[in-house]
Amino acid sequence: MKQQFLNRKTFAITAILICITQISFAPSASAVKGYRYWGYFQASPNATSWEAAMTGPTVKLTDGAVEGWSFSASNDVTPATPPNDSPDFATLCADTPEANGKIRVGLVINFGPESI
Repeated sequence: MKQQFLNRKTFAITAILICITQISFAPSASAVKGYRYWGYFQASPNATSWEAAMTGPTVKLTDGAVEGWSFSASNDVTPATPPNDSPDFATLCADTPEANGKIRVGLVINFGPESI
């Protein structure tokens, strides 16, 4: 009788543990929708739109360039979203004078929508 009770108790505990692991290992909603990451964008001097950066730190920056980072959700169909602000160096760095031997680079960071 005692052995039968222990077997039922062991079975019940095992069943509960299996249910808990199934719930905790279920795929998250974000995995179905794609990836969340920081998209990296660049704009050359006088550019009016962003270009997705494919090379990153190997790019040689020039005076008047703008770098952009945007937290995005993307997948195979939808690419990363560029920053909302325009890569307008003249507006971003209007108060930064030129200096000999130095370059000026604008930086735009977009933290993305609250939904992601």
